[in-house]
Amino acid sequence: MSADIDSQNLIEINGFTQDFEAFLKSNKFCKKSYKVRFRKLNNTICVREGENDFYLRYKPERGWLDNSIVIARIGFSEERVGNGTKFLRFLVENSQKYAIDNIFIETANDICGKFAQKYGFIRWSDGHWFTTSSLLKARLNDCP
Repeated sequence: MSADIDSQNLIEINGFTQDFEAFLKSNKFCKKSYKVRFRKLNNTICVREGENDFYLRYKPERGWLDNSIVIARIGFSEERVGNGTKFLRFLVENSQKYAIDNIFIETANDICGKFAQKYGFIRWSDGHWFTTSSLLKARLNDCP
């Protein structure tokens, strides 16, 4: 993607953002009024409401493989109850629609690294974790 987002790419990003917002609402991650924000710099999508915190890079222009989504930050008000798995399922379910081939977790801490390993991500570089959408889909199909 070029630095200037063309109208087709903007339509795609808006579609993904709307689907992401619907996912957040349907899973009651955001209860109050919140705003899904998009920033052109690295195509970031941000949502923060209380302890629920999402910062994604949607097909970033530099430093990642093509057709990637990068989970730069993620946090839930409730942990260890399946919210992260629901989020990964959302990404996999939308990967074909939005041609997302690769999923990264950026600079994961120890807890996030264990989560990444559980779902078959491999250590990439600089603390990042990587998997493909198809490998993650298969892994999620093996999990309850």
